[in-house]
Amino acid sequence: MTDRPKPPTGLSKKSVAFFKTFIDDYEVEDSHVEVLTRVCESMDRADQAAAGLKKHGSLMTKDRFGRERAHPLVQVERQARAAIIDGIKALGVLKQEKTGDRYSGKVF
Repeated sequence: MTDRPKPPTGLSKKSVAFFKTFIDDYEVEDSHVEVLTRVCESMDRADQAAAGLKKHGSLMTKDRFGRERAHPLVQVERQARAAIIDGIKALGVLKQEKTGDRYSGKVF
């Protein structure tokens, strides 16, 4: 990719910072930008759900029959956080090269 991609509009300051840092730290192709954008959007969605739960004051809520249930935002946050991890895996960030040298990285 020749031009440095810019973060999409509508992202939070935290996600914009992550987007820019990622672009600076890794070689990025056009297909990576789309995945990175979705990761940033998922970060924002998870943070919004967490803020909504904090405002609600509990992870639990009552359904229409008065029974305790998990607040719907719990599922939103869980799915958004899973999407972040899946996106990062898709970008190949979590891959670590394994070495056969058992002394690698050791200081004697």
